[in-house]
Amino acid sequence: MERLENDYQSWDESVKPFWQKLFTSDKPATYPELVKNAMTFLWASRHGLTETELLKLLDVPQAIWSPLYLALQTALVNRAGLLNFANDYLRQAVEQRYLTGIKQQVHSNLANLFESLPMDSRKADELPYQLEQAGAKERLLACISEIPMFLQFIKDERLYELLVYWRKLNQESQIATIYLRAISEI
Repeated sequence: MERLENDYQSWDESVKPFWQKLFTSDKPATYPELVKNAMTFLWASRHGLTETELLKLLDVPQAIWSPLYLALQTALVNRAGLLNFANDYLRQAVEQRYLTGIKQQVHSNLANLFESLPMDSRKADELPYQLEQAGAKERLLACISEIPMFLQFIKDERLYELLVYWRKLNQESQIATIYLRAISEI
C-alpha cells in the first residue's frame, strides 16, 4: 500500500508541470484565441459544458472546433454530455495562464449564455452559480426571484441550494415577499 501511495505522489508531481508548460508555451496552438476561450469557459463552468454550449460561446462552426477538441480529447472528460477537465492540474494551468484579472468577466459571459436558454435543470444549475461568481448581485436576485427558476429548483429537489443563494444576498428575510410579488405579476 505504501509503495502504491508513493507511486501516486510521484506521478502527481510529474504531471503537474506538463499541464503548466502546455499553457505557458509561446505557441500554444494554431488558434491561440480559440484555445484560450475554450479553456477559460470550461474553467468557469460549474460542472462542465455541453459541446453545443461551447460552440455558442466560442461562436465558431463545428469544423473549426473539431480539430481542437480532438487535440484535447485526452485532457477532457465527458460526463453525462458535459465536457470538463480530466484533472485539476489542467484547471490550475488554465487559471494561471489565462484568467488573471478576468475571472468575473468569464463568469458573466457564461451567465449571458445561460440567461438566453429556456428554463431547465441545466439553466438552474449554471445560471445562479455564474451570476454569483461574476459578482452580479442584482442579476442573481432577479434570477432567483423568477417563479420558473423557483419551480425548477423545486422540481430538481435543490431548495437548499436556492436558500444558500438567498443567504449570500442577505435577502432571506424577504423571500416570501419577493415570491408573492412575482406571483401577483403573473
